[in-house]
Amino acid sequence: MLTCAPAARRLMFYFRALHRQIPGLRALSSSLCCQVTQPEAQSSSMAAVAEPETKRAKLEYTHTREAFLDVYATLREELLNDKMLEGQPQEARAWLKEMLDYNVPGGKLNRGMAVYDVLVSIKGAENLSKDDIFKANALGWCIEWLQAFFLVADDIMDGSITRRGQPCWYQQPKVGMVACNDYILLECCIYRILKFHFGGSPAYGQLLELFLETTYQTSHGQLLDLTTAPPGSINLSRYTMD
Repeated sequence: MLTCAPAARRLMFYFRALHRQIPGLRALSSSLCCQVTQPEAQSSSMAAVAEPETKRAKLEYTHTREAFLDVYATLREELLNDKMLEGQPQEARAWLKEMLDYNVPGGKLNRGMAVYDVLVSIKGAENLSKDDIFKANALGWCIEWLQAFFLVADDIMDGSITRRGQPCWYQQPKVGMVACNDYILLECCIYRILKFHFGGSPAYGQLLELFLETTYQTSHGQLLDLTTAPPGSINLSRYTMD
């Protein structure tokens, strides 16, 4: 069973550590805002201009599943309209859209939505701009894309029938083993989103490393899952009291 449950926990510790390690960056802005802090001696007029936006974000934003899904829709459209895909036939774009909608947003979304909560706990809701909120949720969706990638692959390896109350993606008559390419696409989407929204951040490299390390660790866990007790072959000598 593939799962990225540790990813959300690692993100929380990572964000806190990042705040301490990178000087000159406001709280979590290094990873979520991509904004380098200006000197403290900013003019009062500049502070006055920035303050209303922060207050509006606090007043207008409620962190609900619906608000989080709105960010998914934005990210999906960015991926579908990626300049790298110019020249792709419409059928390929339609497949990508259907595949994303079928596999990415259907879960509980707890992991992804937790990123915003972590940011609030560090920076305070009253200090968040709309850009902070969007990027926190975009990063949260990267976790959900990672989970979707793991699940599509895991369902094929386990020969599963259903996932999240519906037939597994590969079980769809028109899909089959095309799902092998689809789970690669799901993983690739993570790194396009990170490039689109965090490419200019000093933390960009660290975010890439975090997702790559999580995938690496999870794949080794899956290796143990697949080889330690394969179906129909139980060997208790492989287990110890430890």
